[in-house]
Amino acid sequence: MKWNTLSLAGHFLSLVLLAMLTAGTEAQTGFGESTTAQTATSTSSTIARLTASDGLPGNALGISVGISSNTIVVGEDCLRIGDNPDCDVNHQGVVYVYRRPQEGWVNATETAKLTASDRHPGDEFGTSVAISGDTIVVGSENGKAYVFVKPKLGWKDMTETAQLTNSTTAEHFGETVAIHKDTIVVGGRGAAFLFVKPETGWASTSDFTAQLFPSDGNPNNFGASLSVYGDTVVVGAPFHDVATISNGIAYVYTKPAAGWTSTSDAAQLRHRASGDPAHPDFFGIAVSVNQSTIAVGVTQAIAANGSQGVVDIFVKPKSGWVNTTQRAEVSAPVAHQNFGFAIALRSASLVVSPSGLPNIVYEYNRPTSGWVSTSKPSDTFGKIEAAASASSFGIAVAANLHSTVVGAPYKSVAGHVKQGMIYVFTR
Repeated sequence: MKWNTLSLAGHFLSLVLLAMLTAGTEAQTGFGESTTAQTATSTSSTIARLTASDGLPGNALGISVGISSNTIVVGEDCLRIGDNPDCDVNHQGVVYVYRRPQEGWVNATETAKLTASDRHPGDEFGTSVAISGDTIVVGSENGKAYVFVKPKLGWKDMTETAQLTNSTTAEHFGETVAIHKDTIVVGGRGAAFLFVKPETGWASTSDFTAQLFPSDGNPNNFGASLSVYGDTVVVGAPFHDVATISNGIAYVYTKPAAGWTSTSDAAQLRHRASGDPAHPDFFGIAVSVNQSTIAVGVTQAIAANGSQGVVDIFVKPKSGWVNTTQRAEVSAPVAHQNFGFAIALRSASLVVSPSGLPNIVYEYNRPTSGWVSTSKPSDTFGKIEAAASASSFGIAVAANLHSTVVGAPYKSVAGHVKQGMIYVFTR
């Protein structure tokens, strides 16, 4: 089952991401710096560090992460974050798969490497990744999404099972991807396309099952973030109208009784505040759906305190999704700019990152009575804090019932500047 759902479209949000990553500096120490896991009441959690066996300076491993059951998938894309002099512009991209040993997550290199059969320099293969069960989908900047299905004997170094391509004129198809069971959603600039697994299995195709489009006819930045769970798809548009830089919208799509078909949204979700062209809120820069709950990152929600971010939580009404503002608002215990940049929603908890600058990731538990507005993290696993040397810690997060995965693409490893590392925190 796929729990993580962060996908951030590359080019039209690259300046935002670059500003977040370059505001701090990183100590050039190496693999052995101390990293601490803290909670509101204790410091007990297991930490594993995952690296690439063939890692090189500037690879930016951890720009995208995903977890499903005992498997973690990680992408690298040094071109996506910019201002990276160690980046090899000819790097074609590699995605790494890690399998949890029986004794639990430990420091390790990858179980397998996934590559594209038709890779070319600058493809940015791995700019987005997602996993559900035995299927992995990888986004790239070459107008394709790649599907990998686990072989019978387990994950191994391999090329894709199938390629999903774009039969329309949508730009940057593959910048964002999401998957749940047999449904894959692929985003581009101003578009989102849904593919359902054929009865005969995944095969290369340019024939999508459905195209998802906004009912208000304003596709600017539509598809910057994606999430899918069961019969529900959420598509973020953090700059709803580029001309006026208005506040963002998250669009909700529900599967019709007769099956998926090209359709407009069933509902539009917004932040509580009205649009302020002078202060866009970035609502929709990250979205995550799980069961009947949707979480949306609003990284610039509060103009005061350095544009503090929040995460809005929406719960599906009994009659179905309708246009609405949030039911609850989750914030950090202290002011954090860009809080909500990376999120992962589970059935009863929410993981939130402020984009890597403070090297902190928070977790919030849903009360028994349902979500309510709060700034208090979980008492049992509420705060994960990394050493300052883990630069960009939290730029991508994923979670399941037992583990939280945190990407740190600007982490130096054994003297390799910005090679990247993944941290796994186990409850």
